[in-house]
Amino acid sequence: MCTSGNSMLNTNVAALAYEQAQLQPEAAAIITDQQVINYAELKRCVSILAKHFHGQGVLLGQVVGVSMLQHPLHLMTLLALAQVGAVSLPLHPAIPPERRLLAAQRFGATCVVSGRNEFALEGFGLIGFGGVSFEAGITGDEVICPVEADTPLRIDISSGTSGNPKGMLLTHGVTALRNQTTDAGATPLSRIISMDLNFIVGFRSAMAALAKGASMVTHRVTRAYLSSAKLGPLAPARYFIAATLPRTQTGKIRRAELAAMFTLAGI
Repeated sequence: MCTSGNSMLNTNVAALAYEQAQLQPEAAAIITDQQVINYAELKRCVSILAKHFHGQGVLLGQVVGVSMLQHPLHLMTLLALAQVGAVSLPLHPAIPPERRLLAAQRFGATCVVSGRNEFALEGFGLIGFGGVSFEAGITGDEVICPVEADTPLRIDISSGTSGNPKGMLLTHGVTALRNQTTDAGATPLSRIISMDLNFIVGFRSAMAALAKGASMVTHRVTRAYLSSAKLGPLAPARYFIAATLPRTQTGKIRRAELAAMFTLAGI
């Protein structure tokens, strides 16, 4: 059980959302084709999910399978699991169920988080999002679990076909260090194309973007949409994109309405 988190804000990666919410609460954190989620809202959503996961019995050090598609709630889920000290295990929905089951068994998952019942695995409890509300005024658990540099954060699975899944363990410390040392010219005015969070490259780029206070842009967002909403330019990328929004437009970023923001059945 986590009792305090203020002293370890720079190590637990969940602090990325919290720190940026203090520095630039109105800045865009996630841009989709339907709404803009600012850092203050991202922090609140993550805290609500952290409270939900605590209520479902997720504990410090527990390995939790995550079987979700590309969606803002996926990123929030990963941050919330980090906040409570759990270890996320990506179980890509595109992988056959038998391989997801093998990975969950091999790496000691205790349950699976998903918004879809068809992604459940036999023998593992399913934590869904039923009853979770992001309506204005609802608050969550803002306690960030204190962690050490070598505290496990995520287990990434190889995409090999040997039938014997191999994993790479990421720690909070390694991720925090990478965030601090990665310099791709990103700034709080950058728009970063979001890659699949089920893969390590997508996860690392998302964490690095949050560390820089940049905005994650989902794959459905077009240049025309960004232009019409005055959200700045978007450039093609391979790992880390820095597309800068002119400073004269920073005050024009519209705020998101969180009421009915997510269609959970589509996650």
